[in-house]
Amino acid sequence: MPELLDLGWEVVLMKSSSVRYCPGGFWRFLALEEEAWVTVIDTDRMNEVSSEIARTDSLDGLELGLWRVPGYYNADVSKQVRYRPILGGHFGAWGGIPVRELIEAFVWHWRHGSLPKTARVPGLGERPIQFSEWPDYGFDEWFQLAALYPRLVPRGTLTFIPSDARSLLLPIDVEYATWANPRSECVYF
Repeated sequence: MPELLDLGWEVVLMKSSSVRYCPGGFWRFLALEEEAWVTVIDTDRMNEVSSEIARTDSLDGLELGLWRVPGYYNADVSKQVRYRPILGGHFGAWGGIPVRELIEAFVWHWRHGSLPKTARVPGLGERPIQFSEWPDYGFDEWFQLAALYPRLVPRGTLTFIPSDARSLLLPIDVEYATWANPRSECVYF
């Protein structure tokens, strides 16, 4: 770890183990509390860290506040909604968001049953949101969808869309990002 610190990286370790995937899946978002550029990347993508940081660095010159790769999954939405507009370990953004407070409020609302567990899909009606159970895998990305994304997207969004992306919800998401900030852009790769 000293070699990372010597390079100027900030390393933060969790104090205790997670219940299951959460609450540990949330810890990476806490960096967004600082008013600074933050790149979030999962350890299984460490070979991409330089290009991910470069994407974040490019935002300042573009006057945008978020880059993301949507979790499109090419998943059929007729049974459930798996689509995520932003992936937990694959984005960069300008911080200054009260993330801890948002996480605590989100979990409180989940425990009290006041969060919706369904989404209205155009032409199909109500469908359950996948991964909407605490402390299971994917609950952190549901938090991103409901609490972080609406706060990040108005700053302007640079969306990287894989060329094989096929999702009923992706065009609606891109339209939302453009409506929230007309400077938003898409790049297909």
